[in-house]
Amino acid sequence: MEKPKKPLFKRWYFWVLVVLVLAAIGSALGDEDAGPAATPTPTATATPTPEPSLSPEEMRAHAESNDLMINASVEAADRYYDILVEAISGLEDGTSSLLDVYSTCEDMEEYLRGFSAHVDEVTDPAAEEYKDAAIGYIGNFQLVAHDLMEYIDSGEMSDLSDAQEGLELVPAYIAQLLAARTAYLEAAGFSGDEIAEMLS
Repeated sequence: MEKPKKPLFKRWYFWVLVVLVLAAIGSALGDEDAGPAATPTPTATATPTPEPSLSPEEMRAHAESNDLMINASVEAADRYYDILVEAISGLEDGTSSLLDVYSTCEDMEEYLRGFSAHVDEVTDPAAEEYKDAAIGYIGNFQLVAHDLMEYIDSGEMSDLSDAQEGLELVPAYIAQLLAARTAYLEAAGFSGDEIAEMLS
């Protein structure tokens, strides 16, 4: 006699997925309940320290190159986060397993560490706040991946709560990153319209 299958809502991974989806939705809507103590605040005040030998055009070109390098790492981190969300969503329809989620988290930890190191290769002193904001943003995704791996290993709800908290902080990290990026580009001499185009 064949054992009847449990309904989807009685499976543990369904509730993990629900919590993560709710956290992502809350993050997308700009959940303001995260509390001021846990939320990074945008404090971008880049003051250019141009090398005396750089003309304004060279300074802009240098800043644009640095921006591309930092932003490429941030966008790569975003892509890994999207892959993680897809793997977690696949638990519901059976297209992925916990092993897939765990493996994705392992990859994220490894590659995101490299992306942070890539950001740190920018040597412009005026880009320090921008670099810190980018490394913080990428590091938050590393922590989320780590906490999910810990949850899968131990089953401790505190690890899942830590991952959810990291997801809830994403909008604050994005705001900090955008503020620092904008301040850096403004200090390098880009106009508001040029910056808006670069951000789009």
